[in-house]
Amino acid sequence: MNNFKNSIIAIAVVCGISACDDGENGSAGNDGSNGINGVSSLISQTVLSIGNEHCKNGGIAVNSGLDTNTDGNLANDEVTDINYICAD
Repeated sequence: MNNFKNSIIAIAVVCGISACDDGENGSAGNDGSNGINGVSSLISQTVLSIGNEHCKNGGIAVNSGLDTNTDGNLANDEVTDINYICAD
């Protein structure tokens, strides 16, 4: 009897969902105002010499961040992440 109840409920749900109609689409709204210009993300690389505290055998430091002053150069105060690629 319990399986029969579950079957009836499942059929009712499927019929109810399939009967849904969202109606016709309305007309397009007005365009919004333009947003502000974004800033560029930049990277810079620095060669690390042998004996460097991050890479004892040398390597490369990859600095990344947003060019918040829009001068096209990644300044020290714009660096938000540094990744090290070390020589083995």
